Amino acid sequence: LLGFSTVLVNEQIEMFNAVKSGDMIKARRINAKLAKAVDVIFAPPVSDYRVRLKEFLRLSGIIANTDVRKPLRNIERNDAAKVRRLLAAL
Repeated sequence: LLGFSTVLVNEQIEMFNAVKSGDMIKARRINAKLAKAVDVIFAPPVSDYRVRLKEFLRLSGIIANTDVRKPLRNIERNDAAKVRRLLAAL
């Protein structure tokens, strides 16, 4: 899940710090939030995770577009909608 390290960075840091300090309740709460994002971004077909990650980053204002090079395909409308709903839920 290397690419996942580019999204929800503060939450990941907070989770690791909670684990380090022994606050497993807080770490599990944050992990549950992160797991929702993992489920959307790495949904089948997993090979499309790159465009879903890019859509997450675009909607977060981190990058300007989700263009990818062949042989990858641009994001499908259905996937883009799932990423939008994910961000709204988070």
